[in-house]
Amino acid sequence: MKTSLFLASRISLHPESRRLSTGVVIAIAGVALAMTVMIVSISVMLGFKQQIRSLVLAFQAPLTITALHTPDDNSSRGIELTPTLTAEISQAAGKDVAIYPVASVPAILKTDSQFSGVMIKGISAENPLPLIKSHLIAGEFPDFSAESTLYQIAVSRTLASRLGVNAGESVNAFITDSRVPRARKLKVSAIFDTHFTDFDKALVFGNISMVRRIVRADSLYASSVEVYTDRDDETIDMMQRDLSARLVSANYAGRINDFLTVSNIHTSAAQYFNWLALLDTNVVVILVIMMLVSALTLISSLFIIVLERVNMIGILKAMGATDAMIRSIFIMVTLRLVATGLLIGNSVALLFLLLQKYLSVIPLDPEAYYLDSVPVELSAWWLAAVNAGVIIISTLVLILPSRIISSISPARAIRYE
Repeated sequence: MKTSLFLASRISLHPESRRLSTGVVIAIAGVALAMTVMIVSISVMLGFKQQIRSLVLAFQAPLTITALHTPDDNSSRGIELTPTLTAEISQAAGKDVAIYPVASVPAILKTDSQFSGVMIKGISAENPLPLIKSHLIAGEFPDFSAESTLYQIAVSRTLASRLGVNAGESVNAFITDSRVPRARKLKVSAIFDTHFTDFDKALVFGNISMVRRIVRADSLYASSVEVYTDRDDETIDMMQRDLSARLVSANYAGRINDFLTVSNIHTSAAQYFNWLALLDTNVVVILVIMMLVSALTLISSLFIIVLERVNMIGILKAMGATDAMIRSIFIMVTLRLVATGLLIGNSVALLFLLLQKYLSVIPLDPEAYYLDSVPVELSAWWLAAVNAGVIIISTLVLILPSRIISSISPARAIRYE
């Protein structure tokens, strides 16, 4: 093994001139291209997943609890978020979850010339809404813990443009709850823009105390309860089953009065997660194609390198070198090309990803993709896995074609020109 490694390290990749041979150039270019495409594809896929998931979570919680009522029930009764219910949720979902009450009510926002139907989502001061607040483009997000913000709202740029209002101006809100219309004048304190137009055009954030006052409910009222967690998506379905079972059991045991149901974000926002699943399929196809490109270029390059050194093979055989030793020498030589291709491919891919991450050189249409530029997410684990995979597959695909060396006769090889 040491002899093979020594000889492989001493073999020149340009034996007759200072220029690299055609086979060497093809091998390096093929591996570099494959690596660049694979790393960029995976990073873009991870970026889309992370960004779209964050956007969905800005408007919907991983788990949402709602109450089932009979037609005779007052629809505004919603849920009573008592300490007992909060304890049941925490025990089922875990102590690390965040529980926020939400009071939503449909409304029509109207200015002198325009109007739009929306859903006012009343939230508590404890709800951080980090993504919404990080996408503010005008005004300041209301501090819903203050009484002065009772009739203040935050709207999207899409809705503000449709209504023709700016931050600091007021709109008339006509709210219908249980077929009883109520009118309020609301101040637009903040305007945000997430590019998530499906939600931006229909959802307004307001003070939960305002909604409770409008529907004439007490301080425990919530139309739904949102449960946030930092756990992986794979655990959300299991959390939903555990929480549903716990709440049904608590209802039958009389610990809570309402019959509650639990939905998760994978079903309520299924269209977005299904779209992201298609990205996984596309990336797998790209990885397979690029692996095949890399394998074929390496095989052809190995044949070229062997043909360029037939005389050397004959001399090594005449000196007593075994076919296995010579095969390992040429496999190591080809792996030198793989290493060079990996270095170039990684460098090009990382340079592009850094430019895209910080300069957004490739834009997107927000109306179609919900984002204004191609998102990228650098992952050291994926980077190491792709590099290791290319090295392993390259070694395996070179074993069989290297057997051509066994068919070379030493006497004929020495005389070969």
